Amino acid sequence: MMTTNEDDGVEPIGPLLRRLRMAGGRTQEELAADLSTRRGYPLEQGAVSRWETHERLPDPASRALLSAEFGVPEEELRRAVTLARRLRRQEKKDETDQENDVFDRRGFMTASAGAGIAVIQPSSLLSSGRRIGVDIPKQLSHRTARLRRLDDFVGGGDTYQMYVRELEDTTRLADEGVYSQATGRGLRAIIAEQAQLAGWAAYDAGNYEGARGHYMTALAASRVAEDTALEGNSLAFLAYLEWTVGGGSGIRFATAAYEVLGARTAPVVRALLADRLAWQHATAGNDREADYFLGVAGEAIHDTGTSQVRTGRTGLIPTRSRS
Repeated sequence: MMTTNEDDGVEPIGPLLRRLRMAGGRTQEELAADLSTRRGYPLEQGAVSRWETHERLPDPASRALLSAEFGVPEEELRRAVTLARRLRRQEKKDETDQENDVFDRRGFMTASAGAGIAVIQPSSLLSSGRRIGVDIPKQLSHRTARLRRLDDFVGGGDTYQMYVRELEDTTRLADEGVYSQATGRGLRAIIAEQAQLAGWAAYDAGNYEGARGHYMTALAASRVAEDTALEGNSLAFLAYLEWTVGGGSGIRFATAAYEVLGARTAPVVRALLADRLAWQHATAGNDREADYFLGVAGEAIHDTGTSQVRTGRTGLIPTRSRS
């Protein structure tokens, strides 16, 4: 891939972090331990590994920690993440082109990822008083799921406006359309998911106030939809945002997420919720509460028969699948 002038002298984040770590003679486990000490809460070795292999890219809060740890400007790390996204996007495009070549030789027409997103657009349904069928939420859910996957290849600054437009169109559709109560709940659930996407993109771009507004929209929509998984997700996103900006509401949001879902969900999700709440208490200096919820998380993990809880980039809690 050819680099632009903006990329001159910039390393992708994975090789950059690997070089900085090895220059200090540290293993991934040792770096994870040092970062854990710096932030006052455990960071697994797997997180460092995923950063170095570009399986996951450091978010703004993680970049701030890495900047302090290595003495590297945050702007340099941001540019390194941006370049890594470009490389991932190019790799995905190359794979798609190769697949398309195979299909074309067999006489099939293949669609690009971008064309796949255009299966249905909320803006195509916008006309005041239009009847919205029961199948529309499901179709919009497919589109939203595909939009969510763009986040792996395009950064927050690139996807934010796209997500906001989708959210605005779906909100207008819900406000102006005519539909059944069940369809209305489905539309509000889509709004909640799209608002979470917009919130994450805003957060990833450093627009924390914008992220908070979108997450609050997601919380309100999830409650109208009567979707506890989306409600818990929205609260967990708000808790993480508060931790990032040093706000005083992180514990309140994390506690609310645990109360909404903790006793009524799968052990693996209960472990994740308790882990997030322990994190909030630990960073607030509440050692006793942090120890308690770490114990709750440990018990829940033991119940699942697994030793690892993984989270997606834009989903702290597994939500109901609509795709």
